[in-house]
Formats: sequence, structure tokens, C-alpha cells
Amino acid sequence: MSVGSVDALFVRTLGHADPLRAASAVRQACHDEMHAGEGDSNARAASEAAVWSLVELLMADRIDRSKGSSHLPMPSISHGGGAGVMMERSGSGLREAVLVRHWLEVGASLFFFPSSSSASFPSSMLLNASSVSFGVPSDELERMASAVMYYLRRGRHDAAYQYCCECNAPALGTLLPVPLCLPKNKHLELLNSKIKQQPSQLSSSSSPLSSSRPLISATARLERTHTTPTSASAAAAANQRHIPNASQPSSSSSNSASVWSGNSRRALVRSIASVASGSSVLQSFPHLSAWYGLLGHNLEAILPVCPSWHDQLWAYLFIITADSDRAASANQLMVEALNTLSTSSNDRVRREAHDFMWTAVKLLILGTAPAMTHLLTLLRDAPAHHIRFAAHLGIFLTRCQLWDTSSWLDAVSHVISRYVDQLIQEKQYDIIASYAAQIPSEDLQVEVYIRFLTSSARDSDKSNNHRDFYLQLAEKAGLNVRRIASQLVDSIIQHPDSVAPVQKSVHDSNAPTVPLLRIPESGSVWESLSPADQARIQSLEWMAYSARSSAAARAEIFTFVNALAKAYILDSNVTALAAVFEQIDSLLPTLLGDVRADMSADPANASVTNLLLRDHICLRQYSELQLAYSEWYSLWQSKPPVPLAPSPDELRQHFSSVRYKEQLRQFDREMESWMASANDSSSRVVTAARELVCFPGGWLSDSGDQVQELRAKCIPEAFSHWHRVLFENKDYGAALNLSTIIADPFNGLAQYFEKPALKDLLLQLQRTATCVM
Repeated sequence: MSVGSVDALFVRTLGHADPLRAASAVRQACHDEMHAGEGDSNARAASEAAVWSLVELLMADRIDRSKGSSHLPMPSISHGGGAGVMMERSGSGLREAVLVRHWLEVGASLFFFPSSSSASFPSSMLLNASSVSFGVPSDELERMASAVMYYLRRGRHDAAYQYCCECNAPALGTLLPVPLCLPKNKHLELLNSKIKQQPSQLSSSSSPLSSSRPLISATARLERTHTTPTSASAAAAANQRHIPNASQPSSSSSNSASVWSGNSRRALVRSIASVASGSSVLQSFPHLSAWYGLLGHNLEAILPVCPSWHDQLWAYLFIITADSDRAASANQLMVEALNTLSTSSNDRVRREAHDFMWTAVKLLILGTAPAMTHLLTLLRDAPAHHIRFAAHLGIFLTRCQLWDTSSWLDAVSHVISRYVDQLIQEKQYDIIASYAAQIPSEDLQVEVYIRFLTSSARDSDKSNNHRDFYLQLAEKAGLNVRRIASQLVDSIIQHPDSVAPVQKSVHDSNAPTVPLLRIPESGSVWESLSPADQARIQSLEWMAYSARSSAAARAEIFTFVNALAKAYILDSNVTALAAVFEQIDSLLPTLLGDVRADMSADPANASVTNLLLRDHICLRQYSELQLAYSEWYSLWQSKPPVPLAPSPDELRQHFSSVRYKEQLRQFDREMESWMASANDSSSRVVTAARELVCFPGGWLSDSGDQVQELRAKCIPEAFSHWHRVLFENKDYGAALNLSTIIADPFNGLAQYFEKPALKDLLLQLQRTATCVM
């Protein structure tokens, strides 16, 4: 069965206020797949459609009752008849027994249960049974009973009576059980309307009924039971055919709401039929015996013609809903029936009772949080379609807000997490955010979506060009995007091998239109980084999405950038340090200005943000100093060489003399250009070093991590670079003055020079002083 068809409908209904819309959407999708599929796919779709139909019926009733109201009036049992009579409201057990029985009957009509032997009409043809006596068993009567049971199993009492009339035996039609009387409800009407959409089921050539005499639909019968006729003629007009074992009240009846009342002689008929159904004479006529069993409420006579689990459950519920003596304990009897079927001596029934889908039906009928929690815990080794079903069911029941126990919420979280993993494997990426958002636990929501994002980053079919797109889906679904991004970045920084670095590739024209990942261009520092460092630095892209629109996210991205920069400084990885700032400038070109604006707009958090901003500027200064010094050093190493002077003999030659003079002129031009570049580069190094060591309030804030270690590394390096540039430019006085800046107690910079750094600085100053002398 197609994942997309069911999931797409379910996801579209998640935002609707009425959770029953989701159940209806999934049921409809499964119903459509049932007719379109083949083989195992058809059977799975039928089973899921059946269960979701039951979910609609039961949960609509339970939701109404939990709100203290009910749109489903309770059918109760009269002393003279069966469940076909609407009287005073009774307990919820009988109500649910009626609903489940009706579900089993309509489900058989809709082929929800294709494995049932009663799924197709028996091969018997129309009989001329005018001379057949119901009291004398015969093969003809057994064939008729088989057809009648076919209709009764589907709740088609009126069709069974018409069949008897077609067989010229209307008298036998009077010996039919009382029809099940149902309350009006929109979900019942939706379910019953499906029968109208399948006219071929009961009026095709395989049916014993003539197509020229259409059947009375189940919906029409339900509507008739809720019509209050004002007169006998009005009732006759509403139903032109005679319905056996039911009488119509006169207009003068004091209880005009009860349209049908039980036959006054039904108790006698039931007693006689009960005895007859157990007679040894009928052992060779199982369907006839079952017919008697329905009339006499003899379960043992009905079960032999019910080969499947759902057929036998229908038999149990028929007795519970038809027998007034059992009505008061309907809920207990349903539980006992379900337990009995689980240990049935019939191998097929026992096997089906432990099937996952029918176990779901059983636990839905029980309707308790522990029961449904148990259902979701059965999925440890379940196939994919069962996990999907359980995820949808868990989401739906959670949205119904009938249970909120921790064990139930944990079970729902687990099964949705399992289903999201399944969607990841199937690469159904576009709907994962919608399902992750339904997990009750936010911690698990974040964990699951991070797992998906990490997996998608390794997927060559879906490149990281889609990062913003997936975060947009998460934001739309209501996930905490900022928390997801921050935890994902933290995970990648700690374990960069968990996600492969992104390679630059051509954007897929069929992919969603989202910003491409901003990878530095070829020839920059990026290409010299290790794959682990590339993954760490690229991870900042996840946080950039929220930082473009959220002040809190902008402040938080400083935390990660600063931490990453500090780690690279201590590791002496100047190249990676430069790549960090190059990446953040590419992702958020206006970050510094936006943060300053945020501080003005939110003074309450300005102090914390100011410390982060201050440290960021200090770390950026160190990176700029290293880049400037690296550029200066490369430039200094490329100083134009002085042309080699020719020998005196060569100078006397005209050609050699002219060539040497031209080389000197070329050297002067190159030296002039080099000196201009060197002076400019030297000025940048000196400026960067001065800004670092003389930063107002000291380089880095005292509240940061590893401040002393970073100062002990960076400040001596800054003076070393500063001194080297001044020395090479022969500015010896300025070079010696650096010692004054270091020794000034107001600056307090001397404390950051450890013995090796201090020794190296003194040697440099000594050499400078020697040059002065």
C-alpha cells in the first residue's frame, strides 16, 4: 500500500480542530487502496480500513461522553424484544456493543474482511420454497438458511426477508431476528453510505435477488428506525414492504419515540428456537441450526458457521445486544468474549485473535489507556505497515485527549519515533517534520528531527542545499527549530564524523527553491581544511536559519562561533579559525549590526549579549592579526632580489652594460611596488596587534572560558608579530618601545608572558638594541 496516499491525507488533517477528521482521512485512503491494490496489499488495506472505521465509531462516542454530552442516544433492551427498540438510556457497555456489532456487519458488506467464508454470496440459486416447511429440515431449507445467514451477517434483515419472498416463502421471512436499531450519528452515516456506493454487492448476478427489485439500503433502514410516523398510513408509506417481528405504534401511542416494538410472542419463539437449535436433528444442517440459534440466542449453534475471528465476535455481540438478560453486563460480556476468542479451540480463530490488527480491535474495544499502551509496545519487531498504523493510531488517540498518563505518552513517543526512522529509510523527507511534531515529548521531538537532519546530510540524493527547506518545514510544523539547530551543531562539533562535509555541486533544478549552502570559493582557506573541520564549520549553517529572524538565535550563534574559535586558537589552527569567520560573514553579513540593534531594542538582555559580542570581536581581532601577519610574511619572503652585478670585463661590453642598467631600473620599479605593499601590509599588522593588546577593558572578558590560557597564548604572539614587523622595517625605536607597553602596570600585560615567551621577547629586544648601537 502506498505510504504517500495515507500519510499525505493524515498530515493535512493534523491541524484540524476535530481529531476525527484524521481518522476519517486515513480510513478513506485505506478504503481506496483496498479497491486499487492486489494480494497482500489489498488485505492490509482492508484490515486498516476496518480498524479505522471502528476508531471513528467508538471514539466519536467516547469523546462525546467525556465532554458530558452525547449525540449517540443509547439503545437499550426491552423485556419483550431485542436491541431494535429505543428506550431509556443505559450504560456505555451496551452502546459500544451495538456499535461494534454494526461495524462488523457493515465491514462484511464493504469487504473489510476478505478472509471470511461469508465474504461472497453462496452459490445457491433462487428456490421455489413454497412447499418447504421450516419445521422439516432439508437440503433446500439449508441452502435458504445459508443465504439468509449471509444477509444477517451483514445486518441486512430486510434483504433477507425479501430473499425469502423471492423464494415464494414469505412465511419463513417472519422468522428473522429483530434488526439492530442504531443511533443517528454522522460517522455512522459516513460508514453506511459506503454500502450505497457498492450496488453490485447485493444486486449482481451472483445475488439471488432480481435486479428489478432494488434492496432497501442499510442507511434507509437506519433512517426509518428514527422516523416518528404520525399515523399508520405515514408509516406504511415510509416502508411499503412488511418487516417481520416488528410492529408500528399507532399515532395515539403514549411513547411515539419508540417506532418499533418487540413482538409480544417473541419470548415463546425464542424459547422454542433455542431448544430446536440444539437438536440433534439439525447437526447436518449448520446454517439452519444457526438461524434457529439467532432466534433463540443460542451462541453454540451460531459459532459453527462463523469460521473467522470477526465472524465469531459478531456472533457473541449479536447475543449480547439481542438478549435483554445480558444487556446490563454487556461490557463484562464483551471482555469475556474477546478473551474466549483468544484461547479458542479453532486454530484459525485463535491465530487471527493474535494478529496485530485484530489485537488492535480488541484493545480498542477495551478502551483503556493500559490496553492501548500494551498495543503500542507490541511493535518491537513489527513489520513496516504495522508501525505506520500504530503511529497514526497513537497520534489520533493522543489528540483525542482521553488519556495523558506517562506510560501512554512514552509509548506514543516511541512508536512515532520508530515510524520517523522508517520514513527516513524510505526517504519520505517532506512529511517527517509533521510526524515529529506529534511526539508528546519535546526532548524526543528534537532528538528525532536531529537524527533525520543528520541522515539527510549523508544522503547524496538530497544534498545539504535543502537545509533551510527542512528547517522551514520544522518551523511550520511547530518544532523548536532554534533548539534543534543548536543541539545539532553541538553534536557535529563534538562528533564531526557523524555527518560528511558538503561538496559543492550544481543545484538540482527540481529541488525546492531555497538558499544554497554558502561554501567559500575555490582558492580560499576552505580547501586546506580537514574533513572534520569542514563539517564543524559548515554546521553553523543550521543556526543561521533562525539567526536571520530571531534576536535570541543571533546571540546564541555567538556562543558557538566563539567556542569554536577558542578551540582553534588553542589548537594553533589559524586556517580553521579564519574559515570560521569567513563562513559566518558569508551566512550572516549583517550579524554584528543586527546584534547591536537587538541590544538597543532589549536592554534587559543587553549585558549578556554585550559580553558575547565583545569576545567575538576580540577573537576576530586575533584572526585578523594572524591573517595580516601571514600576508606580510609571505610578502616579505617575496622581496625582489637585487640584480647580480656583472664582472668588470662584462661591464666593458656594451650589451652587458645596457642589460645590467635595465635590470637595475626594473628592480627599482619592483622594489617601489613591493615597498608600497609591504608598508601597507606592515601597517595592517601593527594596527591589528595594537588593537588586540590595547583593547578597552582588556582582551577577552574575564567571565569567558579559558581566558587566562587564551591571553597567555595570544598576547605574547601579538607582541612578537608586532616587533618582527617593526624590526624588519628598521623602526628600531618603535620596536624597543614595545617593552614599555608590556611593563606598564596599568595595562597589566606582563602577567600573560610565561617564561619561554618572556625569554624569546627579551632576545628580540636585545637584538633590536644591538642594531640601534
